[in-house]
Amino acid sequence: MAKVKEQDSNQGLSEETSIEDPPERTCLPYLKGQNNVKVSMWSILKESVGKEIWKITVPVIFNEPLSVLQKCAGVTEYIDILDQAIAEPDEMKRFALVALQFATQYQNVERSGLSKPFNPMLGETFEYVVPGKYKYLAEQVSHHPPITAFVVLGDSGFVKYSTFQTKTSFGMGSICFTNIHNEYLELEKTEELFEWFPPTLGIHGLISGKPYIDLEGQGVVKDLSKPDEKYAVVKFYKRGWTSSSHQKVEIDVYESKDQKPVFRLEGKWSGEIQLKDLRKPHSKFEVIWKKAPYPENWQHQYGMTYHSIQLNYLPKQLKPFLPPTDTRLRPDQRALENGEFALAAREKNRLEEKQRAVKKYMEKEGITHQPKYFNQWLPRSSIMEDEQGNILYQYKYNGLYFEHDRLKQDWSGLPDLFGESLPEEVAKALQ
Repeated sequence: MAKVKEQDSNQGLSEETSIEDPPERTCLPYLKGQNNVKVSMWSILKESVGKEIWKITVPVIFNEPLSVLQKCAGVTEYIDILDQAIAEPDEMKRFALVALQFATQYQNVERSGLSKPFNPMLGETFEYVVPGKYKYLAEQVSHHPPITAFVVLGDSGFVKYSTFQTKTSFGMGSICFTNIHNEYLELEKTEELFEWFPPTLGIHGLISGKPYIDLEGQGVVKDLSKPDEKYAVVKFYKRGWTSSSHQKVEIDVYESKDQKPVFRLEGKWSGEIQLKDLRKPHSKFEVIWKKAPYPENWQHQYGMTYHSIQLNYLPKQLKPFLPPTDTRLRPDQRALENGEFALAAREKNRLEEKQRAVKKYMEKEGITHQPKYFNQWLPRSSIMEDEQGNILYQYKYNGLYFEHDRLKQDWSGLPDLFGESLPEEVAKALQ
């Protein structure tokens, strides 16, 4: 079996660390039956119209064994597109590849978006490292409202980051989620900085019992290093009377304003996308991206892709290196993955009660939670406000996880989120 030698501080492991590279798993440990759920999701959601999704309590049977922190890691499934972009000398084709990566990063919700991921606890973290490729880190930086911050550090020289905070809207038999924050990408070699506003995710057909997923809306990818020049328009099509427009995406890449596009990309964000160089008179569409096949029995595995199946995998070689706040250590989520539904429900309730007790203690003592690995920041290009006029801060990685705590295996500043007992100071204060 191959050995992986983690050698530099950017990898986040000790220089002396040598671990076996565990094989990836091909399926979840428990294959969920098709007829386990007797209650429709709409029967629960219709009583919660007007609420944000994080305020809606659903039975654990409607959850999938992934947290929001892990769900956000779906952006890394085809992150190798950015490696191609960095190696591309043609500036405009590089921009087309960047737009392609933004447009394909949501493909993991195609069949898995019908289950609800676990709400992370305040201070919960999740890392996902592919040696020689990239490192991903997410942290739950706020609980009310729930806000997730994440970063992807590419070994080829890119940094991708965003703050995930959703706004929920309801329609007749449908529910839509929109991340209210932009996403950012830095390419170190070319000193390019890209910004993009993500599409709305819609779940439709809840009343009919035949739900399906759509990505909806039109967004613009901007190169903030040249804000008045190149940009790309990305259009996601909703399902119409026919299925021809379902999951369709079109991307037009412009070199400057008031000119025709120089690249055109079109296809399905859930299947295949083609690219055409419009600068060449006789160019033809060529396949630039194709989604990998789903695992066998995907319908019994929450509709997960092969990549998603790896996210909650906890091989024995990895466990000693993880912080106590890592999502893989959540007992309720682990129980659900193993098909132990009653245990999952009990553990979920216990963790929620523990979190409420800690929140009560913090309010009593006037303590404000401070994220460990992400700092508040305001992008100059787009400062946003909520309905009350309050500034909506975003969060940016501070370099303390992989480069310090993970390297030194020092987790002394992290809370006990999943243990059986309340923290001693909390238990005393609430007596």
